[in-house]
Amino acid sequence: MDFQNSKMIYLDSSKNNGEQAANMKKMKWPGYFMEAILDDCRFFRSHDTPKLKCSDFGILMPEVPQQEEGSNNCGVWVAQWQLMSYVWEDYLVEVNMQTLMRLALDLVIGPHNPKSKEVEELAIKV
Repeated sequence: MDFQNSKMIYLDSSKNNGEQAANMKKMKWPGYFMEAILDDCRFFRSHDTPKLKCSDFGILMPEVPQQEEGSNNCGVWVAQWQLMSYVWEDYLVEVNMQTLMRLALDLVIGPHNPKSKEVEELAIKV
């Protein structure tokens, strides 16, 4: 959701043109969901802040690189985009072996993993 530009961004790294119309229709549901969440005035500093009508947001469907047929890299693509989206102005995230390895390392030895020190110690022993 792009709240500044009132857009919902549909990112699909495994497009099937036969499902595009149905997928666009499904994009309204996240808008309704966000409206319900943001209906709570505790989310805003002021009680007179206008409510966002997320279900009326336009839908943007940028061109994104497509994963290979039979690939399960869509989750990797999303994770990589989330990690790096602050750097890019576009959605041209490439998933390759380097991307897969980097994400695996981030997950295993990142500060969010309570077992990361144990993994590092075991790797040094081997």
